[in-house]
Amino acid sequence: MRSRVMVMTIGLATALLALCAGLLWAVPYKKIIWEGEDVAKLPGKVFSVKKKVEDPSGKVSGNKVLAVPKLDPGEKVIREDIVYKVKVPADGRYYLWARTFWTTGCGNSFFVKIQGYDSGEWIIGGDGTYNIMHWVCLSDTGDNKSRPRPLILKKGTVAITFGSRESGTLLDQVVLTNDPGFQPAGIYKATANALEK
Repeated sequence: MRSRVMVMTIGLATALLALCAGLLWAVPYKKIIWEGEDVAKLPGKVFSVKKKVEDPSGKVSGNKVLAVPKLDPGEKVIREDIVYKVKVPADGRYYLWARTFWTTGCGNSFFVKIQGYDSGEWIIGGDGTYNIMHWVCLSDTGDNKSRPRPLILKKGTVAITFGSRESGTLLDQVVLTNDPGFQPAGIYKATANALEK
């Protein structure tokens, strides 16, 4: 009996030590949030900053969005890139989310490039939620229904590029987080000094 109590006590103590060690070494989750319209340089051919106070989902963050204009049927969108120089606080695995507004199935995505990934670019969006602000992730399958694509980033400034792909697309906010379970909703306060100017 005495040996059984001692074994249980040692087991409990070991479990508590492991739990405490895990809590001490756990990396706190961070969110880097910026406004879509907060670009250092606006090329001016395609993208523009547009005033938009609210939509059916509620308010628009900062009452402005980055916009690709709606074109007439048959017109092609000129490719233009917007670069955000994001200050990444620590080495780690991050996930990218964008608060967007789509008008149609022919206006529901952006190109995305991440500095350090030489494999080209991805598409964010492509979902079927229209005429309302909503969050989409850069997913590992490109369908926004799967888990977010993990991005291995180093501490420091990382260039994240959004490219025009389709007409009538709006970008309200962007979130880069190291929390794999993060599910954005609504709008967020932008992180102070999130971007290098």
